[in-house]
Amino acid sequence: MDVRELRALRQRLGVTQALLARAVGVDRIKLSLWENGVVDMKPEEIRNIGTYLQRELEIRLRQLGDMRQAVAQ
Repeated sequence: MDVRELRALRQRLGVTQALLARAVGVDRIKLSLWENGVVDMKPEEIRNIGTYLQRELEIRLRQLGDMRQAVAQ
């Protein structure tokens, strides 16, 4: 995952650095260092972030579907 993609996806989903950091078990400073390309992520950390962001995306898509259903009724 490219660091620019990480930041952009996190922001699009409305996930703060603090929330994502807590969810993947690191502090916000480390997450910031990843996003700025100062420190490289380990494969396990990339997987953890990917899993969390995928779940967040699925939740947002489900909410969008529910909202569309409610409007259509």
